[in-house]
Amino acid sequence: MGARRITCRTDSQLVVGQMNGDFQVKEEQLLRYFHRATELARSFDKVDIQHIPREENTRADMLSKLSSGKEKG
Repeated sequence: MGARRITCRTDSQLVVGQMNGDFQVKEEQLLRYFHRATELARSFDKVDIQHIPREENTRADMLSKLSSGKEKG
């Protein structure tokens, strides 16, 4: 695609903190994801990870609940 700079938005403050180096990754499965995400991030000149509160991103929240089989509410 040729993208050199990306912005990732998530409602997980934990993920933002882990990716920015503020929080330690403790769970083994999450550590695998963290290493893969870090590896992918190195292929870009700039990666910005931003926290977006769930209530400000209702569509993504709805889609995540649908994909996980959880009902809204």
